[in-house]
This record gives sequence, structure tokens and C-alpha cells, in this order.
Amino acid sequence: MRNPKRKTSKGSVPGDIMEAAAKRVCAGQSVRDVADESGIPKTTLHRYVAKMNTEEYPRFTPNYFVNRVFSEEEEKSLSEYLLRASKHHHGLTSKETRVLAYEYAVKNKKKFPSGWNETKSATYDWLYGFMKRNPSLSIHSPEATSLSRSTSFNKTNVAAFFGNLKQVHEQHKYQAGRIFNVDETGLMTVQKPPKVIAAKG
Repeated sequence: MRNPKRKTSKGSVPGDIMEAAAKRVCAGQSVRDVADESGIPKTTLHRYVAKMNTEEYPRFTPNYFVNRVFSEEEEKSLSEYLLRASKHHHGLTSKETRVLAYEYAVKNKKKFPSGWNETKSATYDWLYGFMKRNPSLSIHSPEATSLSRSTSFNKTNVAAFFGNLKQVHEQHKYQAGRIFNVDETGLMTVQKPPKVIAAKG
């Protein structure tokens, strides 16, 4: 995923801080003094003070919270799904996450940019904003290791593995014909893993 370096502080000031600073200026303090004390660029503060003076309901929310496709609860569900998938050794790449977001939006009849329909996926900009709004997530490369090694044979890991297996089986009600036993014979079980979205840290 692209992670461009921020060239300005635009959109980086929380809405409540921006609103409080603008109110101080409207109450008589100078823009320079308030900007210096709050760390807000003077031009940005000027703009929001003007909004307070001309708009009945001015918005002070950072840019990446505007025009969002999903509600906070829906984004929380997406975030939790990504964490579960990673924990079960099936972390989603940034591309897979963007496709998932598109399918989730279509399923829930959400309003989204028309470009999503062309690529059948959300944009990189959406993903960038989503990651910013969900700081518990990060994109990194997991260790290249086999599943058998990552679930090394000890009581705790074996219990966790079969606990996950039971949960998935009960959730999806797989029939016997849909369950396969794949061993290492003729198969490379240690692959170079792509970067996936997982818990930060």
C-alpha cells in the first residue's frame, strides 16, 4: 500500500482542537498567538475561523473522516475480520482488503465512488484512510514459515489451533466432502508470504 509522506499538516488536527482554536480567535485572541500555542498553521486556522463566521454548521472533522463509505460500526467489523483472518494464518493483502471492502459496500447497499465499480475494489486512498482510522492495524510481511511450524507442537498452540478449527467448522457447517487433509508430500508448505494486514506490533 502507498504510504505517502505528509507534506502539510492538513487534516492532521483533531476536530475538537480545531474548533476550540477557532472559537478563541472569534473571542478576540490573535490568529498568530492561537496558532503558535495550538500548533495549527495560521492559514488553516484562518480558513476555519472564516467558516465559523459564514456557516451555520461548520465542520471541523479531519479530511480522512469525511465522505467515508462505512459507519464506525461497519469499519470496526471490517477491522475485527482482518484481525481474525490474520490470527488464523490467512491474513488479507491490501488488494484483497480493497476487494473485500467493495463487496462489503455492495452487500450493504452503501454509497461509494463510481470508480469502485470499474475495478471491483476500493481505492488505495480509501485503504489509506481506513488504516488511519484503525491504528490497531498495520501492513507487514509475516515470517515465511510452514503452518506446522507456526502451530508448533505444544499444548497451548495445539489447543488454539483446534479451537479455531472447531469455531470455523461450527460456523460454516462443512460437510465431510468439503474437508481435505493436505500433507507435505509433493507440496511446498513454506512459501514467501505477501504483505498482509494484521495487528500492529
